[in-house]
Amino acid sequence: MRDGDRYILPAWYTRPDDTLAPLARFAFVDVETDEVTYSPVDNRCGIEFTSVTDDGDIYFASPGQQSVAFEFGLAGDPASPPCVLRMRAGANAVDPTYFLDPASVIEPAFAGSLADGVDDLAFTLGYDESLVPLVEPINPLDTVQSLAWRLYGFSLATPEGETSALQEVPPSGSIPSSSTIDGVPYVSIWNPDEGRSRMYDVTDRLQARVGADAPGLILQALRVL
Repeated sequence: MRDGDRYILPAWYTRPDDTLAPLARFAFVDVETDEVTYSPVDNRCGIEFTSVTDDGDIYFASPGQQSVAFEFGLAGDPASPPCVLRMRAGANAVDPTYFLDPASVIEPAFAGSLADGVDDLAFTLGYDESLVPLVEPINPLDTVQSLAWRLYGFSLATPEGETSALQEVPPSGSIPSSSTIDGVPYVSIWNPDEGRSRMYDVTDRLQARVGADAPGLILQALRVL
């Protein structure tokens, strides 16, 4: 992602047993000089998803299935807890004073992933057990494709404030993505059963409008046709 005159490349690490290690590190690439520098290692948790606020702060989050793995004791040793970390605009490391469990700001007990909204709004996914109950033995990776993840909007600046499930958005798999096209913010959700993704215009914060759909898993969109 772009941060002023540099690109930030986040890295996360999985162990041979596919569990996410509690380890995050970032590379900074200067676009003028091509110089590459690195952040200190952060050992609080592993991250895979990002969201950038309008003031340039960057938030990094663990995936949704990590909360399932952690709760059921399947997250490896040492276990990486579900989390959101923050890097202030222009900083060279994540903020050591900021750590957020995404499930603490929404109703479901299992939550994770991030996608951009507008201003300081972000979206995370919460697992709805009324749709697909979690029954042991559980493989957390199987929940990636469970149509039980609901999209929630919340404020990154004040996560203790109001949150809301976007009722217009159906349950999905656990991999959301975000794109801004011609100034319009979109969040994409993935239906693994249909093998398709659907984009939603989230300009009106907590009210989503269907934008487009496409085959496969949308990781980033450049234009809506």
